[in-house]
Amino acid sequence: MCKIILTVNDQFKQRLPPAHHKLYPEGATIAAGTTIKGGIDQWMVPDSCTATFISGVIPYQNTEQHVYDALVAIINDLKKQDPQIDATVKIKHWKTGDDVPDDAPVAMLVKKSAQEAIG
Repeated sequence: MCKIILTVNDQFKQRLPPAHHKLYPEGATIAAGTTIKGGIDQWMVPDSCTATFISGVIPYQNTEQHVYDALVAIINDLKKQDPQIDATVKIKHWKTGDDVPDDAPVAMLVKKSAQEAIG
């Protein structure tokens, strides 16, 4: 799992189609291995484990399929290097980002409320 986590953290952004957005100047992000679960007892070496990855992608430009394909490509490359790697990708929850124009009524209301609250 360590190989997968390190490689995903290193290669994820490069595996996605190019996308640019003013609110995301660094592009898509991923936090690989935010939770890792495995084994049934503290005295036994687990025979499998599950890791959770959290991704932040560019609204309307990176899709669920892009994320899935990027992760599968990374794992397939790792399997070529180490045939003992047995990993699959499952997207459990998908929420796309959103972008609201600065002059949209909701954006203006949030800005006004923040100014009143913060000063």
